[in-house]
Amino acid sequence: MEAEADLASIGERLAALPGLEDTLKRYRDAGVGERLQEQSLLVREERVLDTARERMLRLETCSRPLRGT
Repeated sequence: MEAEADLASIGERLAALPGLEDTLKRYRDAGVGERLQEQSLLVREERVLDTARERMLRLETCSRPLRGT
């Protein structure tokens, strides 16, 4: 019984494969992978800039007593 269920599941997954391959081809043709990679880089750069701003603010706050302001 379990083997039959497994076989049926595999058959369903194989039947869906051509549609999935077509979807993958359309995504590749549309450049989705490159766009996602670019977006990932932008998110990383944004985090770096946020960290830099935060550190600059801390430095400015710490340096005020030294400047006498």
